[in-house]
Amino acid sequence: MSDRETLANLPVEQQRQLLRRLLQDRARGARFPMSVQQQSLWYEYLQEPASPSFNVFLPARIRSPIDVPRFRRAIDNLVARHAALRTTFGTDGGEPYQQVHAARPAGFQVIDASRYTEDQLREAVIEESVR
Repeated sequence: MSDRETLANLPVEQQRQLLRRLLQDRARGARFPMSVQQQSLWYEYLQEPASPSFNVFLPARIRSPIDVPRFRRAIDNLVARHAALRTTFGTDGGEPYQQVHAARPAGFQVIDASRYTEDQLREAVIEESVR
């Protein structure tokens, strides 16, 4: 039986998973040209790299107990699934490019602010947002 016949005999869901893995392996570490829209945003960023306009800061206040390891795994799975969350931008010889990186554990900080006053919480959020 040929590889093609073997592949054709796999259930559709297994074929999709295999294709997804092959595409991810192929894209990992590869550089691609930026789209016109990405180039536009890139050039705007170069004009004012310190501007917070190009970063999203999203503090979340969770008022109930949370299973931090499970939450971290969910974020890691989200990042692994969506290449846009693993893509960085740069230039090489003046030419802009985008590069998709392999998935790695998400870096986020867990702060127990349950004893913070509203003012302390607001100050902590402001401090983190300019870091």
